[in-house]
Amino acid sequence: MEILTNQAYLHQPKRSFREKDNKLAPNDSPLQPKIAEPENKGIKLTLSSNAFSMLRLDQKSNNKADEQKRVEYEAAQEKYQESVNELPNDYRKMKVLKDSIEEEIKKIEKEIREVKQSSTLDEEEKKQVIRSLEQQLADKSLAALDIRKEFTQKLKEQERSKQISPEAATAMLKVFISSPPEAPQEDL
Repeated sequence: MEILTNQAYLHQPKRSFREKDNKLAPNDSPLQPKIAEPENKGIKLTLSSNAFSMLRLDQKSNNKADEQKRVEYEAAQEKYQESVNELPNDYRKMKVLKDSIEEEIKKIEKEIREVKQSSTLDEEEKKQVIRSLEQQLADKSLAALDIRKEFTQKLKEQERSKQISPEAATAMLKVFISSPPEAPQEDL
């Protein structure tokens, strides 16, 4: 089995030299030599049948593993969504709001990590951006705490008034605390 690939080669320009004051200088360029454009050439790579079959088996097992992860994620996502949908309407709204705020918090944390690793910003700019992001993070965290507090208070009130059983309240609290399943990471 043959595999064709393309690889770029950088060719040096052909130069003619003239002698001037016992030094060699390119004729075509007074200051800098011209660099030729990269040229694409196909490379032919031949694999043994054993190596090719190993490559195909590895690709198939990777595809099967990725498919299995995707199926598991979809099943977990469906189960999670069903449990959230079983919550009464007011509680479901609070749960959805909490989940969206927590997702925003994750995005802000990721952005903070990216800014800290950034080489395009100087230290003062980094500090300003990080301060701003940390303030947003604090605001979102407080909002999530307020939602948790409201959820538990409402749940306790309904439990005290015997509108729901302690077991149902515990189950609802477990659903509220749970997080949505993480999507499988794509290999690059």
